Formats: sequence, structure tokens, C-alpha cells
Amino acid sequence: MLPSAIVSMTEFPLNSNGKIDRKALPAPEFTMERCDKVAYVAPQSPAHITTCEILASLLGVDKVGLDDNFFVLGGHSILAMKAIMAIKQAIGIDINIVNLFEAQSVRELCVLVDAELLRKQLEETEEFEEEGVF
Repeated sequence: MLPSAIVSMTEFPLNSNGKIDRKALPAPEFTMERCDKVAYVAPQSPAHITTCEILASLLGVDKVGLDDNFFVLGGHSILAMKAIMAIKQAIGIDINIVNLFEAQSVRELCVLVDAELLRKQLEETEEFEEEGVF
């Protein structure tokens, strides 16, 4: 797990019992600077565009490029499950949640999407051949 923010402090605020006063801790400042270090690479194929749009919507960002990392952009396990379900609903393919965690970039996830689409097309072609359609 990666922390979403790190706040440097010289001392912690304490409550009357001498424990850390969590309510008095400063709120972290979030900037998109950490995400802008990767140049935006636009998706090209319809499946890649759909995948990037799904991820952008779930992450609450304007756009997700092929070289972006889902988890660096703020993704976590619950959003990963939602992404898998949204991809299944929009594109009609099943991707294992483990694959999303192993993918280091959206590009790698899109390679898995392409592979699953190809596998699905091959299965459909084989079914047609068995039925004598071809």
C-alpha cells in the first residue's frame, strides 16, 4: 500500500491525556504534481479509450493516459473492483483483479484488455466453425 500523502511535522499535537490529538493534525495538501511527471499518452483504440475513460471517471481525474499508473493516481482495492466490473459491463470481457494489481501502467492493463478481446473473438470463431457457419 502506498500512502496518499506524507506530512512532515516537528511535533504532534497532544490532547489533555497526552495522546496524539488526531483532530488537530493538519490536513495534507494534495496536488496533481506527482501525477504530471508522466507525459500524457492518449489511448488509440476504442477499447483503450473506453478503459481510460472508466479509470478517469472512477479516479475523479480529467484524463488517464496509457503510461499512467492506476494506483499512483489514487486507485485502491475497492476502485480496482469497480474498474473490473465497469470494464466487464462496457466492453464485455472478464479481467482478473490480480491482473490490475500486477499491471504497472494503464498500457499494460490495455494489453490485457486486447488479449481478452482476442481470446473472446477466437472462441466465437471456433463456435461458428463447429456449427458449420464458416
